[in-house]
Amino acid sequence: MGRGQTQKKAGEVVAVAIDNDKGSQHALKWTIDSLVTRGQALTLLHVRQRTAIPTQTTEEVERAQAKELFLPFRCFCTKKLVSNASSLHKSDSLKCNEVMIEDKNIAKALVNYVVNNSIDILVLGAPSRSGLLRY
Repeated sequence: MGRGQTQKKAGEVVAVAIDNDKGSQHALKWTIDSLVTRGQALTLLHVRQRTAIPTQTTEEVERAQAKELFLPFRCFCTKKLVSNASSLHKSDSLKCNEVMIEDKNIAKALVNYVVNNSIDILVLGAPSRSGLLRY
């Protein structure tokens, strides 16, 4: 296997940390193409930074924005399923779970989620497509 190539393994729990940038979209595409197998669940994980003094209005706005954040990723997963629909049965479809965490420290929140939920592989986006390598 060459550099940057991976072997798909059934049963591994995979999560993709997402944000508003293109790196997250590339990370999701790469994950679906390279890591996820039929019937496997994929977790889309977003960490929203807590504000120092949250008010009810700002919390509602931030939750609505976070909900909108998942929309393009959900659409991509659906399109990927439709393009593979002829070869997939319902039991073989990709299952996308959406998780939003609120914390002051994004890195700490990601690590805690990975440890607490027994995530085998966490994929993070990079500023360019060439940055997605597995060592």
